[in-house]
Amino acid sequence: MRGTVVPLLNGIDHVARLRRVYEHVTPGAFGGESERSAPGQIVQASPFAWLQLAGYLAGSISLSFDRSGLKCTAVDDENVMLWQKLLMLAPLALCTTAEQLPVGGITSNPELLARLLACVGEAAAVAQALGVRVAPEPVMKAIAGLPAGFRTSMQKDQEAVQPIELDAIAGPVLRGAKATGVATPETASLAERLQPFA
Repeated sequence: MRGTVVPLLNGIDHVARLRRVYEHVTPGAFGGESERSAPGQIVQASPFAWLQLAGYLAGSISLSFDRSGLKCTAVDDENVMLWQKLLMLAPLALCTTAEQLPVGGITSNPELLARLLACVGEAAAVAQALGVRVAPEPVMKAIAGLPAGFRTSMQKDQEAVQPIELDAIAGPVLRGAKATGVATPETASLAERLQPFA
């Protein structure tokens, strides 16, 4: 099938699947807290929103987003872009959903914060073992700056009794860990707790 697709999906694995169908796939990563308030209506709940695109069409496509008012950055390495987002998304989603707490409830509890940061470290170690040059430190700094009431989409899906994106979000870390031999005990434990909701 011909055409250009710009996926802003969570996870990593969707890019290869889409490339088996579409001629041009320009992967993207979106950051922010948003939610559907009604059919066709999305509310931006967080005070920030960012978008990154990777690939040879990223520069021209990003201009369209810029004109719409959403700042978009073109980056060189799609694997770094997708994994760097996953370093933040997977730990936050798993921890907030398992504990049913907003980010502030996690970061203000020393035990839960330690678990969250351990998950960041595990995801970074997996990515690095796979040859992706990511760094956990910017992610830890970004988490510290999140609003206390920030909630993840996985947490909201569970609250709404919707299936959660467990495989898309935790799956790449766990599969990468198995392939590389990297230990991910905290990520695996949280994923196991959340499996009934997937």
